[in-house]
Amino acid sequence: MTISRSNRLSLTRGLVRLSWDKMNLYMLANKSRSTIASSGPTERPRSLFQQQWISKRETRAYHDADLTERQIYKLIPRNLPTVSFDSTVDPAALMYAKLERRVDVIVFRSHFANSIWEARHLILKGYVCLNGSKFKSPSHLVNDGDVISVDPIAICTLQNPSGSSESSKDSEGETPKVIQDPQTPEEKQALSKMINKQPTEDSNATESKVVEEEGSETLEEQDLKESEDNNSEGVVSQKKEKSEEEILEQANKKPIKRNGKLKNIEYEFVPLPFMQPWMFLPDYLEVNYNTCSTVFIREPTITRKGSELPSPFPPESHALAFLYYSKRGRY
Repeated sequence: MTISRSNRLSLTRGLVRLSWDKMNLYMLANKSRSTIASSGPTERPRSLFQQQWISKRETRAYHDADLTERQIYKLIPRNLPTVSFDSTVDPAALMYAKLERRVDVIVFRSHFANSIWEARHLILKGYVCLNGSKFKSPSHLVNDGDVISVDPIAICTLQNPSGSSESSKDSEGETPKVIQDPQTPEEKQALSKMINKQPTEDSNATESKVVEEEGSETLEEQDLKESEDNNSEGVVSQKKEKSEEEILEQANKKPIKRNGKLKNIEYEFVPLPFMQPWMFLPDYLEVNYNTCSTVFIREPTITRKGSELPSPFPPESHALAFLYYSKRGRY
């Protein structure tokens, strides 16, 4: 059964979720291992089934991102992986390893969203691409080597540089539209209109000067004047070509405003409050923040140092949760 939006970060439930919210951090700081084995002010010990159920409830709330029981049963492995070297980590710590292949979990682990629900929102709105194409399925399980990229406009930690929005506005207070290299007929027509608006004072001055002195010139002066006119026409054409290049350069430098943010510029990274405890990168993800993309390398495994699967709970809690699912008659 999924949790409603109002109870996701409820203090009465006290479940740790995939979120940077301050309430979630408060509940994480108040967690202790002794709450699973005992309860109440008298520290009354719980039964084995109670410990298994509580471990399942705590670990699933953090990893499964509001999945139903039927969905979680399909993703939990029936057999745990074996460890070929001496390790003190219980293999049950990889119980939720397959969930790390989900697109919404990868977007959150890569720090492109401040919660698992915002990651889903970005995917459904078309801000996330899988291998270069837009993808709108948050529950899709990626393969090894797949590339997930996010539009920087939608990332919560990226903001417009100071002063860019003011400089991009014209005298009327509107944001001018950028004209890239003209390809369509509409773009070419708009570019020609911009070019025709440029002043041609040099050509007008030369023509008026020729008309005024036309009657009083001799043949030699007329020949000299014709050569000067040819030179002036060449200069005017060069200036016109330069004006076209300058218009394109200035137009390409002007940013596009989209969804309150500017495009075609370098954004500034602005950290959010209470995000520091979540600023870690798993070993199975390769993140490039310059391109806002992530490569999924492989599923998390167990090493000599510990489990690669990020979790605020110890491997013992995952082992109890695995026993709960294995005894429900599903395997």
